[in-house]
Order: sequence, then C-alpha cells, then structure tokens
Amino acid sequence: MPRYHSWIKDIDQIEALLEACPSETLDSQMVETIFGLRRDAAIRTMRRLGAEKHGLVWLLSKRRAYLAFQKIRLDKTVLTELERRNRVIHELESTRRTLKARSIVIPMGPAEVWKIDGINPNTRLKPGTLEIDYVGAEDLLR
Repeated sequence: MPRYHSWIKDIDQIEALLEACPSETLDSQMVETIFGLRRDAAIRTMRRLGAEKHGLVWLLSKRRAYLAFQKIRLDKTVLTELERRNRVIHELESTRRTLKARSIVIPMGPAEVWKIDGINPNTRLKPGTLEIDYVGAEDLLR
C-alpha cells in the first residue's frame, strides 16, 4: 500500500470479523462496519483491496481481502508503522506508571533517634545518619 491507512492497526480484528462473516463477498456497507470507515472511504478501500463492480454495487471477495492483507503485512511501511505504534503505546504506559508512582507522597515523620547500649552516649543513630559529638581527636577515638 502506498501509505498508512487508519484501519491497518486493527488488521487482526478485521480478519477475525471477516472469518466470522458467513458471506463470501462483502459489500460497501459491510466494509464500513467491519473496517470502521465512512462510505466513501469504504469504497476506496474496497477498490484498493481488489473489489469488482457489479452493476451499481462494489463487491469484495473474502479470499481477495485475505490475499491483500497478506501483502499488506509484508509491506515495510506498514511494519514500520505498526512497530512505531507499539513503541509509542509502550512508552505511554511506562510514563503513566512513572507519573503515578511519582505522585505518591511518602510522609516523613520526625526522625527517630536510636540509642545503642555499650556505645558512647554522645553517639546518635537516625535513619541515614550517624551523629557523634566530640571535643577533640582523643575524645572521638574513645
């Protein structure tokens, strides 16, 4: 396909809907519903996929649609677009998780001071901090 189409991202779902469809041919109204397109876009899409005109009606065989889908799946631009979309979705989910985690506030209460038996009373231990009060080097070494 020469360019990316809005329904390419849903190609797996569209194929599943086509398999569930009992008819072997699709008219424009069915393509509108299955592909999620307006009437003019549905007809253009049908023509690109190989539909034939019978009187005033465009008809697309399911077999032809499947063959076109196989061709589309191998197109480099489509593969690039699908990979890009997956990458963007992954990054958005990662960013949402990060922002949610950042919004959580961890309350900080007053720091608890621990006294340990057998250690100089001028030594205080707090979470992340060790404080030692001393007058000189000799006092520090005691």
